[in-house]
Amino acid sequence: RNIPHIASLRDSTPICDFRIDVKPRLYSTKEYFRKRITHYGFRPRQVVNAIYGYNLTRANHNSLKKASCLFCASEALANIVKPLNDCTKVINSIAKFTYINSTNKINIPGIDFNRDKIIVYAGRLSSGKGAYFLYKAALRIIAKGQNNNLKFIFIGEGELQSKICKNGNRQIICLGKKDNKIVQQIISNSFISIIPSLVFEAFPRLAVESLSAKTPSIGTDVGGIPEAIGKAGIIIKPNNVSDLVAAIL
Repeated sequence: RNIPHIASLRDSTPICDFRIDVKPRLYSTKEYFRKRITHYGFRPRQVVNAIYGYNLTRANHNSLKKASCLFCASEALANIVKPLNDCTKVINSIAKFTYINSTNKINIPGIDFNRDKIIVYAGRLSSGKGAYFLYKAALRIIAKGQNNNLKFIFIGEGELQSKICKNGNRQIICLGKKDNKIVQQIISNSFISIIPSLVFEAFPRLAVESLSAKTPSIGTDVGGIPEAIGKAGIIIKPNNVSDLVAAIL
């Protein structure tokens, strides 16, 4: 029977290799392999991964083409998938959220929520997510020696964890992976949240949680980040440390 079906897309991973470009798009076969090999190198394992990734991506494309309609988390994501399906709608959680109670204080060693201004990052500690980009900005601000009450909190794990977290600086605090309720409490007691991604983000959760907590955000002009932040923050160029420092200060 011809039963209508709907596809819901949260990010671009099923349809693009989001690590190749800041602005993903649908590649031709030749383009896809050229990009993969240029980015990852021409090694047997990478070639096998490229073939697997290509076949999986094409299978996803075929499924999305057969869908009655595609629902996307942001306009940025919808613009990528529009060539696959004439029916593409944007739906996200901005319209329905509950404000987080910011009166509850939590105890974190080295932080005084009444005195310190908290700059919070929550996400994977990877270069693509912009964790090291933020780390460089934090070091530049700390080096000025004029903002001792600023504390940079990194929540999450990843390949850059040891590099960022073993710096010995008291103004940079790593908490590792935390329960979402604790993350929300930290966000609600923060001065600013940072979404420094260098790769495509469809609709970052941290932006929505910050909005729920009435905490302003600073985010990069990548994917759906500007849509998620809206008028509740500042948008900067990706990987521009000077811009990020100026936005924080």
